[in-house]
Amino acid sequence: HQGPRRLLAAEMTAAIPGDATRPIRADLATELADLAALHAMSTSLPAAPPAPLSSASSAPSRPVLPMVPAALPGVRTPLFFGKRPVELSLRLRNLNWGPGLTLGLSGKVRTREHRLDAPSLRLTVNERPLRFSLHLLDTPRGMAIGTAGHLERPLRLAPLVALSVPDSPFQGTLRRLDWRLNLRDVPEPEWPALAEGTVRAELADIVIPNRMLFNPYARLLLAPVEALMRVSALLPSSINLQGEWRKFQDNMLASGSTFSELRFHTGALKLRAGRQYIEIEECDFRGTPVEKLTFSGRIATGGEQSLALVSQLSLFGMPLTIPIQGTPTAPQVNLRELIPAMTGGQLQSLIDRVEEVLGETLPLEDITGAASGEKNRRSADSAGK
Repeated sequence: HQGPRRLLAAEMTAAIPGDATRPIRADLATELADLAALHAMSTSLPAAPPAPLSSASSAPSRPVLPMVPAALPGVRTPLFFGKRPVELSLRLRNLNWGPGLTLGLSGKVRTREHRLDAPSLRLTVNERPLRFSLHLLDTPRGMAIGTAGHLERPLRLAPLVALSVPDSPFQGTLRRLDWRLNLRDVPEPEWPALAEGTVRAELADIVIPNRMLFNPYARLLLAPVEALMRVSALLPSSINLQGEWRKFQDNMLASGSTFSELRFHTGALKLRAGRQYIEIEECDFRGTPVEKLTFSGRIATGGEQSLALVSQLSLFGMPLTIPIQGTPTAPQVNLRELIPAMTGGQLQSLIDRVEEVLGETLPLEDITGAASGEKNRRSADSAGK
């Protein structure tokens, strides 16, 4: 950018009554704010130079004390807003983060001592509003946070995903979002495991690129498809598979797909969180070539995170039930439960053969190599005949 430009235009006013028992009333409004530029400036500020080593000749006559005492290691500084109540009205507009994301926030926030209450806030994301409440109370064990809200109009998710994955080809529209959550003991390391409440969402027109498999949540969603592709690539051509499974292989190869992306027309999700677990009450995606992908079961979120899930998958007309174990970041499929649905009476010989390569459980890696490897092997078999 050539020449100066405004990064922030804001105004704040306050009325402070003489009676100390009455609340301070303040208004904060923005005309614009370039959040990306302000963040870049804050992270690029030079660090303070190190203090010179003291010596007998250069030592100051009296010690230099910091203006703010440093927190003791392992001791959390309590959150304290002051003894006098403050009522803050927010009218924040044109909060821009790059060319594709504009935010806004309005509503009233009240603070006093260790408590913050915002019973009705309105957050806009690219002019799509979310209404929500936020309550925070700091306690000796940590912060207790309660929040509930809903999305009022459909929201495109690509600009939000781009915050963490720049230039991502991910697409999708969030058509519904409702949540009610309570968190305790924040910021203890395991505070997510202490969340309680429900989240419900409905999505449409979803495109998940293969390179998003580095994200653990996308990876878990696509785990059944990945398992199917990798096992398919290892099946020996001499095995006389069930008719449906052979049809699946033929359709997969005829499509020429290496699953560089998956598309879902619709998606529905309902989660219920309790202390130390997340229950999947509904997780249902429909699309092409994955006609159906559902999950049910429980995710343990405590100290030893684990999965106890069952996925129902229909791909190219091939229905399968796939148990998923392991952890959220390293899901696994038990081959002794997956292969019977694919091979019928030839179970044991095929299990032994696949386990020689993969082991008893299948750690899920990249789905693209499975499809291309199977295609090359089938081409080689044809050329050798």
